[in-house]
Amino acid sequence: MTRPENMLAEKIKDAFAPYYKVSLENCKKFVSLGEVIYCPKGEVLKRPHEIEKYFHLILSGSGSIHLWSKNNYKCVDLVYEFDFFGDYMSYITQRPSLLETITIEDSELFQIPYHNFQKMLTTSEIGDKISKTVSDYAFISKQQQQIDLLTKTASERLQQLKIQIPNVLERTPKKYIASYLGITPQSLSRIIKTNL
Repeated sequence: MTRPENMLAEKIKDAFAPYYKVSLENCKKFVSLGEVIYCPKGEVLKRPHEIEKYFHLILSGSGSIHLWSKNNYKCVDLVYEFDFFGDYMSYITQRPSLLETITIEDSELFQIPYHNFQKMLTTSEIGDKISKTVSDYAFISKQQQQIDLLTKTASERLQQLKIQIPNVLERTPKKYIASYLGITPQSLSRIIKTNL
């Protein structure tokens, strides 16, 4: 394995570390199933009504997941370095969904096509563990987002987002942040001014 591939395996090991202690050897196997791609800001990786073909991990940059409805979007997730990125429901069911995934900065992503991910599940003991890790991550982050939406004010949720991603206001379009928080861009502007 070349030096860049070893470095990639180390990065992926670090990305999984909070959820699952995976060995470097298994990370190297994981790396062999995919590739690194570079996407400019604003690149749509999956459109509404399409099937998600790739599992992504953001190495650098950021992205958002939108739900399109009645010619309007709702930002359902914001993702940054070492986040799993994509329409995971569509990926595991291989059915179309209304979600769109788009980069919001120039980004470097590690991607694995669906057929390689399935091969890993059936031929490697690490496959089930990685799949469970990704599923657990998706479930926990979505449930926490729902709990926060019901129990915290928009200002509190913005503060929490700023703690998780300190420069989120500089990196992310305000309209995406407002939609993610469930408020209007005007309300977001008022919250930002109040908290400065």
